[in-house]
Amino acid sequence: MTPVTDTYRERLHGLSSATAAAIAPLVDAYQRGGLEDTEFAAAVATVIAAGNAKAAALADLTLAHLLGKPPAGTVAPAADLARLREAVGTITAEFVPNEPGLLSRLTVRIDRLGASAPLEAAQLSWQTGLRVRRIPGWTRLAAAGACRLCTSLADGTILSPSTPMVTHPGCTCTAMPVTREVSIRDDRSTRNIRRPDRNRDT
Repeated sequence: MTPVTDTYRERLHGLSSATAAAIAPLVDAYQRGGLEDTEFAAAVATVIAAGNAKAAALADLTLAHLLGKPPAGTVAPAADLARLREAVGTITAEFVPNEPGLLSRLTVRIDRLGASAPLEAAQLSWQTGLRVRRIPGWTRLAAAGACRLCTSLADGTILSPSTPMVTHPGCTCTAMPVTREVSIRDDRSTRNIRRPDRNRDT
C-alpha cells in the first residue's frame, strides 16, 4: 500500500457510500407511490451518474499525482445516464406492490447499484488513463482486505495497459503504473467477474 492509494480508496468508498445514501430517499418515495417508474429511474440514474463523474475525476487526478503528470481528462462515459436508467428500469420491472419481501429486495438491489457504479467508473477512468498516457505496463495492487482471487492476482505480474484489470462489484484494487521498460505479459484472462457482496473488498 501507499499513502496515495490508501487515501484514494478511502475517498472512493466515501463516494460510493454517499451515492447510495442519496438514493435512499428516492427509493422511499417510490415505495410510497410518490414517483412513477420512469421518474424514479431518471432520478436514480441522475444521482448515480453524478457519483460516477466524481469517481472518474478522482481516479484521473490520483493517477496524475502518482505519475507527476497533468490529468488526462478521463470522464465517465457519455452514455452513462441512459445505461443507468435502463438498469434501474430492469430492477423496477420486477416490482409488484404488496408482494412479501419485494420491497426489501428492491432496496438492496438499488443500493447495490448506487454503491458499486462509482467504483466501476473509477476503475474505467484509471485504466483509460494508463492507455492514453502510454504507460509501459501495470501491476495489481490488492486493496486491504482483498478477496482471495484479487490477492492471488496481485502476484507482481506486469501487464499491458491494453489489458484491463479483472474486477468485481466493490473492487478497489489498483492497477499501479510501471513506467520503466518491462517485459509484458498479455495472456491473463481479463473478464470482469460477478460475485456476491460478501466477497467484496473492504
